[in-house]
Amino acid sequence: MVAQDPSKSYFWMSQAAESGNSVAEYGLGWYHELGFGTNKNLRMAVSLYRQASEKGHREANNRLGWLYQLGQGVPRDHAKAVYHYRDAAELGHIEAHFHLYALHARGSHRCGTCYRCIRGRERSAHLTVLACPVKVDTIQQRAASGDSEALVQLAQIYEQGDEGQQLQPDSRQAYELYARAAENHYAPALVALGAFHVRERVGPADYDQAQGLFKRAAAQVNPQAFTWLAWTVLLKLTDSEAVATAMEVGIPTAAAPATTAAENEETRLAIQWLERAAELSEPVALATLARLYEHGEAGVQKDGRLAWGYYFRAAKAGNPIAMMWMAKAYASQGDANSKVNGKLWQTKAEQWFAVARQ
Repeated sequence: MVAQDPSKSYFWMSQAAESGNSVAEYGLGWYHELGFGTNKNLRMAVSLYRQASEKGHREANNRLGWLYQLGQGVPRDHAKAVYHYRDAAELGHIEAHFHLYALHARGSHRCGTCYRCIRGRERSAHLTVLACPVKVDTIQQRAASGDSEALVQLAQIYEQGDEGQQLQPDSRQAYELYARAAENHYAPALVALGAFHVRERVGPADYDQAQGLFKRAAAQVNPQAFTWLAWTVLLKLTDSEAVATAMEVGIPTAAAPATTAAENEETRLAIQWLERAAELSEPVALATLARLYEHGEAGVQKDGRLAWGYYFRAAKAGNPIAMMWMAKAYASQGDANSKVNGKLWQTKAEQWFAVARQ
């Protein structure tokens, strides 16, 4: 077995990068950004990322976007951040879609061309589809014609508000728009409408009505619907406000152990729904199963290996809590390679929370 040696790893990565290999250029840039096997040098990292990005390396484009957004190693420049994020997004980088959305939502960027980022955050750590609020007038026109997707996009803008568009949050208006889209059996609208009933946005919590809506969406194999179905069971068993709050950002929380036979049956059904959502790579379902297997909760047998697997998949799918768990798990192993992996997951999690706070 070869011992870990950061300096040798840096040497061989440098050799590969000299040949113009984009993967090696990105890797060497990452070494300079982290200070792995060499002194930390953000300017050198930017230079290497730029070389790799010019060859179409999507992760290098995403890292450049992030460094320009925060002004690390380069002057802060949101226009350049958007340029690199868009290149990464067009190459299929999901995290770049999320960053584009965040810049839109804060009014930092209104190019009106990156409409594709509407779907990007659907695959992030959140349970519902979030729209990119560009050209609100265009979305309103489509919604007026009964277009289900536009109705949901407009509802999301009203639900959260948009400083750039000078729109204040209006839960009632959002609910009515979701309801119109739900009349067309549009799965994202059914999920969002059910979530309103769980979160008490339009009155007291109504789990039965919410579950009816989630089941209609689940019949269309909507992954978020399966997750919500499971969580409504956990909510009923725990009656915990913390669980509802956790669902807002996809943070798995402890589930109370089932007591009665009826609750045991409900809990088994909830696990089945989570497993179905996990098969569809739904981030919160993966993180929830990881938590249950880690601690042996809700009738699930404690299993560290399964927990690790679910946490890893949840982190890859964009769940920030799973990213932090992976960072701590790798850091605890002690060897150099694990420390690099731990730093990587920590950085990704910090990026997620930094953007969420902005």
